[in-house]
Amino acid sequence: MRCPSCKQDMLAVEFKDVEVDYCPSCGGCWLDRGELELLIGNTAIPFPAKTKGRRLCPHCRKKMYTGPLSTTEIEVDVCPQHGLWLDQGELQAVIQSGGPTAETSTLAAYCKEVFGK
Repeated sequence: MRCPSCKQDMLAVEFKDVEVDYCPSCGGCWLDRGELELLIGNTAIPFPAKTKGRRLCPHCRKKMYTGPLSTTEIEVDVCPQHGLWLDQGELQAVIQSGGPTAETSTLAAYCKEVFGK
């Protein structure tokens, strides 16, 4: 899969049966629809307002929508059919925004090890 930000090939990494597509070039990551909820243990995450961004979905090549995720100030790019794009450090920020739990601490440590920062 090609990175929607820098157009380089991404690598697939796995955490507890959830595959995260990671771009070693720019540090961003792609999560297929429903994977963020699986990672952070949330059943429903509201997606951002429907403002068209500049990035294209790596699956359907349509422009993704952009805006803050849920109640955070973390701006993400979303394809309603396929998933969402998080720039470098944003996955870690989303994980930490939910407050510390044993699960999120494990996930945050894993992200730091794999993605850095």
